Amino acid sequence: MKPYLLPLVPLLALFPSFHAKADTLLDSLRRELRNAHHDTSRVRLYVSMAYRYGWNSSDSSIFYANRALDLSKKLSYSHGLYHGHHLLANACFITGEFAKGMTEEKKALAVARLVKNDEWEYRSINSLGLLYLQADKFKDAIPLFYELIGRAEKNSDGRSLGSAYNNLANCYLKLGNYDESLKWRKKAITIRLKRNVPNELADSYNDLGETYLQLDLPDSAVFYFKKCLEIKENIGDEEMCALSTLNLGATYLKLGDYRKAKDYLARSMHWTNRINSNLYRIEILKYQAEIAGKENDHAQEAGILKQLLLFKDSVYNEENRRQMNQLHAEFESERKELQIKALETEKYAEESRGRIILTVSVAGLVLLSVFLLIVFNRFRVTRRQKSEIENQKILVEEKQKEILDSIHYAKRIQNSLMPTEKYIHSKIPSKK
Repeated sequence: MKPYLLPLVPLLALFPSFHAKADTLLDSLRRELRNAHHDTSRVRLYVSMAYRYGWNSSDSSIFYANRALDLSKKLSYSHGLYHGHHLLANACFITGEFAKGMTEEKKALAVARLVKNDEWEYRSINSLGLLYLQADKFKDAIPLFYELIGRAEKNSDGRSLGSAYNNLANCYLKLGNYDESLKWRKKAITIRLKRNVPNELADSYNDLGETYLQLDLPDSAVFYFKKCLEIKENIGDEEMCALSTLNLGATYLKLGDYRKAKDYLARSMHWTNRINSNLYRIEILKYQAEIAGKENDHAQEAGILKQLLLFKDSVYNEENRRQMNQLHAEFESERKELQIKALETEKYAEESRGRIILTVSVAGLVLLSVFLLIVFNRFRVTRRQKSEIENQKILVEEKQKEILDSIHYAKRIQNSLMPTEKYIHSKIPSKK
């Protein structure tokens, strides 16, 4: 099972081959390093070289990561500080120094949070989850990968989502929950098929083979391990070549084909020595000892077991276990503290929103009241003016009536005083 880490230097995605010896990119980076005039440029080149060596040459990766880290500390340069610590943590997947890996990754995570870089924080949480997974702390890794899935889905990040699905599937596989493991594995493969990136698909094929091996379906396991190996050999991924041949050796051992088992385990040891991985050495020696026992070669079995104990003690000794438990407790404490702070921040924000809503509501009510008061006052004034107009109208009408009555009265008086037309004509003599 390969712990799936996301590459951090965009430039590397342009170069699919991992062979350091024939790597033209490394030659180019070395030339740039010789001509670099600024310290920050040198740090970035150290980081690029460390990532380029990666798991295929962990010693070289560690060397350049330390160079980047030392110079960045003098410069207080966050880019080099983050990547330096993160690279050293990555190397621990090969060396098996999981406690040291957690220490380095926690330092990287602190830098990421200090500069508020979400991408760096995501990668550090992913790395910590994988360290838990490699150290057999599967239950502790699961919530971290669920957190990463939520982040990746929110950002529509297909690459990160495929990685998180695959790593979560590995947790459930180690816990023996095969249904849940296959559910998440299928999600990872679906995304990776859509993205059409053979390297990522090969990782899922290897892990699917491990699932079928545990389900006692060795023929299916062989099919997927070989699919993985073919892709990884073509791109020169030595670390995954070591793992897939190791898995093929274990599968043929289960099938009882000791010749093929020994052949693949020998090939795996070749790749393992190239990448210098104690973890893979332990697994290879374990299977080689089992084969020697089944073939009744007890002298060889005893010699292999002696080597196995030496390597196993270097990786799984009590001090490493104690440090891992301590670092896990510290990380969980920090994580819970951050969750509490996030909840408090959310609560404060909610209360602030509540206060704002209340303030706006009260202000709205006040404004509405003022508006209604103005409208009411205006209504009263209008009604009073209307009443005054009506009163004046009544007064005018009354005055008009009085005037008309007076006129009519005067006319009657006038009519009563004035002689009639007939009377006047009777008094005026007519002309002859």
